[in-house]
Amino acid sequence: MDYLMIAICSYLLGSINFSIVITRILKGIDIRDVNSHNPGASNATLTLGIKWGVVIFFLDVLKGFIPVFIIRLVFPENDILWFVAGFFALIGHAFPIYYKFKGGKGTSTYMGVVFGAYPLVGLILFVVLVAATTLSDYIVVGTVFLIVPPPIYMIVTGQFHWISIALLSLFAIINLLKHSNNFIALFKGEEKKVFASLKKKT
Repeated sequence: MDYLMIAICSYLLGSINFSIVITRILKGIDIRDVNSHNPGASNATLTLGIKWGVVIFFLDVLKGFIPVFIIRLVFPENDILWFVAGFFALIGHAFPIYYKFKGGKGTSTYMGVVFGAYPLVGLILFVVLVAATTLSDYIVVGTVFLIVPPPIYMIVTGQFHWISIALLSLFAIINLLKHSNNFIALFKGEEKKVFASLKKKT
């Protein structure tokens, strides 16, 4: 019963899409119709500018952080429950019931899940994400450096149950698959650069 209730509550929380809500309020448009068509923090940054992009980024992070952090406090010895909460928050973001199961890629929420499980690792990943994105000028490059390391870390440290590793690894694969068009555009030289896009907003 614990698993089912945690999964349902986390999924419903994850299904709230702040990119769609805030873009509609501020611009009266559907963010899924502009730029990359992805209802996530990266497209919100390209559409609304850096200020609102950062706000939405942190709101999406909280969707992953809050359920994992709470479950970690209540069940400190059961990491499977932590990642059940995190996984279903991620699934909610990627396949939200409120928006006909068409959601974002889950990168920011993924970081929130990791941050909720291990704050220090989450902080390091945030620095890596910012550095990789800044140096490459591509959000998708920063995403790879954010998404790939956590499952590897979990395997190497041996501190987590295999189910926890499997859940996070599964969503890492889902996230990378959702970025397939970005990878194709990157290799073709057609992917939008972060700073060039932001300059157009100023």
